[in-house]
Amino acid sequence: MIGYIYKLVCKKTGLCYYGSTLDIDNRQSKGWYRTSCQDFINPTLYLMETLEIDDLKELKLKENDYILNNICVNVNLAIQTEEQTKNNLEIWKNNNRDSINGHKKKYINKVLETKKFYCDRCDYISTSNYKLNRHYNTKKHLTKVFL
Repeated sequence: MIGYIYKLVCKKTGLCYYGSTLDIDNRQSKGWYRTSCQDFINPTLYLMETLEIDDLKELKLKENDYILNNICVNVNLAIQTEEQTKNNLEIWKNNNRDSINGHKKKYINKVLETKKFYCDRCDYISTSNYKLNRHYNTKKHLTKVFL
């Protein structure tokens, strides 16, 4: 399989974007607008490398080398190791802790509202069926049943 590493250069600003593809003809004609350089004005595509690869991961790793070793507008790496993904997730969790906790509270409240069990005779409300069954054997419930 043949893979290509390319560089897009904005004619107005001179900013660069590095990418990889298996179909360079499609990328040259119309595919670049789906990348993070959508605002490039009349970009020029330069073919940096043509590689004989066994799988797509090799191509993405080579693209990472270009992204890390050159000044470019690429926001993300082409492929991340498991460790990089884990670190990014931890950073995201730390930056969004308040939002996450808010969503958790909303979810828990929603679940508790929808999972309520009622005893009509005693006006008893429980969040679990087990507690409701236990309630049926209490003095409070038994006295109301036999009245």
